[in-house]
Amino acid sequence: MSKLNERRKQIAEYSAGEAFREVKELRLKLFNLRLQRQRGEVKNNRIFAQTRKDIARLLYRLTQLEGEERHNKVSRRARPRKKAVANKKLGAWLATKWIKR
Repeated sequence: MSKLNERRKQIAEYSAGEAFREVKELRLKLFNLRLQRQRGEVKNNRIFAQTRKDIARLLYRLTQLEGEERHNKVSRRARPRKKAVANKKLGAWLATKWIKR
């Protein structure tokens, strides 16, 4: 199995906390690589693209996890208030704020 497929499987198994931690580490790595490039110490420029792609994969994984969390969450709230009720309460609040001077 190729390294890329192994990396994809590894990322797919990450939890939200692990993925977020890994993103922070990769961003720091990319920053340090940029500094090394300025000093002329980088011999393999391909590592920049690989790091950016790994960051993108992890951000996509975080988006997937967020969507799953929203989907699995059961809304326990009552139905939203009707506009008329909300407008009456807003009107009453505005009356107390603006009429009293």
